[in-house]
Amino acid sequence: MHPRVSRPWSLLLGAVLGVFVGCAGSSDVRQQDASADSRGALSGQVILNEVLANEPGSDTTKEFVELVNTGSGAVDLTGYTLSDSTSVRHIFTSGTTLGAGNAIVVYGTSAGIPAGVTNAVGSSSGSLSLGNGGDTVTLKSGTGTQLDQVLYTASLASLDGVSMNRSPDGTASGAWVLHASLTLASSSPGTRVDGSSFGSAPTDAGHPTDAGHPVDSGTPTDSGTPADGGHTNPTDGGAHLRIVAANTSSGNNQSYDPGDGARIFEGLKPDVVMIQEFNFGTDSDIDIRSFVDTTFGAGFSYVRQPSVQIPNGIISRYPIVASGTWSDPKVANRGFTWAHISLPATHDLWAVSLHLLTTSSSNRASETAALVTLIQTNIPAGDYLVVGGDFNTASRGEQCVTNLSAVVVTAGPYPVDENNNDRTNSSRKAPDDWVLADADLRAHEVPVAIGTHTFNNGFVADTRVYSPISDLAPALQSDSGGINMQHMPVVRDFQL
Repeated sequence: MHPRVSRPWSLLLGAVLGVFVGCAGSSDVRQQDASADSRGALSGQVILNEVLANEPGSDTTKEFVELVNTGSGAVDLTGYTLSDSTSVRHIFTSGTTLGAGNAIVVYGTSAGIPAGVTNAVGSSSGSLSLGNGGDTVTLKSGTGTQLDQVLYTASLASLDGVSMNRSPDGTASGAWVLHASLTLASSSPGTRVDGSSFGSAPTDAGHPTDAGHPVDSGTPTDSGTPADGGHTNPTDGGAHLRIVAANTSSGNNQSYDPGDGARIFEGLKPDVVMIQEFNFGTDSDIDIRSFVDTTFGAGFSYVRQPSVQIPNGIISRYPIVASGTWSDPKVANRGFTWAHISLPATHDLWAVSLHLLTTSSSNRASETAALVTLIQTNIPAGDYLVVGGDFNTASRGEQCVTNLSAVVVTAGPYPVDENNNDRTNSSRKAPDDWVLADADLRAHEVPVAIGTHTFNNGFVADTRVYSPISDLAPALQSDSGGINMQHMPVVRDFQL
């Protein structure tokens, strides 16, 4: 197996990583030094520490700004203001104090405060209105002295539900980076990036800090990741990884509108999906986000190739910290979509979603030859790699598969259905669909458990033959036979 690049990051990703490192002094973010104000103790210094401008889904009540007192004394926040580029969005009421080393979070409204986040208030204006395309957040004292400011561009608000945070966390001089580049969680309102407490909750005489939300047994740190049917969440300290490759569009428009493929996805409970023909509704950001939220959960991230007929994509329970699409040399209506995914493990994961041509094996060989070069050039050798999707292969011995063996393990044994059939097209006659891991990741493969069934080498999901279908609820027995259903999903599990 030829080695991939061993340098930390590729030249191709340099521009993307400029978002994560070295932001201080860059054009993405400009920050103003805090200055002392007579209203607060001189030993106190309140800074902006975390900002969520791109709320999860479309719930703008969940936008927030986190303040931290980095000084050694308490600060009276009476009259302090938070503003965006348009107007003042929050004025702290009389009696609000912030203890040394403590944090307070201002949400769009009290309704947006998650259960368990007790050191939080709803904005006095009823909205933060932070722009996803860039904006300014300014903190001023009660006498109008500017204490801190962050001017951010879309690069720090590009991921749904992922905040921007100081690095190092809780430091006045820290650069602003994507939260997902610091830790596994998408955000950490009211706590440090690792989930630990800043200190006791502040008091706000005008806005009760619990906002009607009862305190639970622990502050959630996974930014709304839903219950996952037995899989380990990113903050649980484990790393069960279910990877699915699927071209399960159906109907007349190569889309997921009919719902057959979506129900199968729900039943499989994946952590990472390499999806093909990623069309839904009008294909707007709102419609695609709705599909992901409904099918997988509001805590999932996704990347989708834009402006092509049958786009590839990747959907992930774990944060996608960088993504893009490489050109396919043989076809223009799709590409090789990739995502760099932050895992709760020693290494990150790079996933590449493919949809090779049906026209000839020679075309497929050319496509994968180009892809192998791109992977070897751009993806760090030390990270995990998975390549998957609809290869349209007539046999396991095609040259395109041989080409991929330079970067992933292509040898069997292969995933099968309940009848031990490893073929994946709709008629179950060809091995069209693959999930291929590199040797490092493959070493962590474990059997796929569905209900009481165990598939030692991975699972091909055909609802027409699987029983009892209740194991895959809400999938229906008929879903894999839906009108113009493309292929069967392929599932492999890993324990990291």
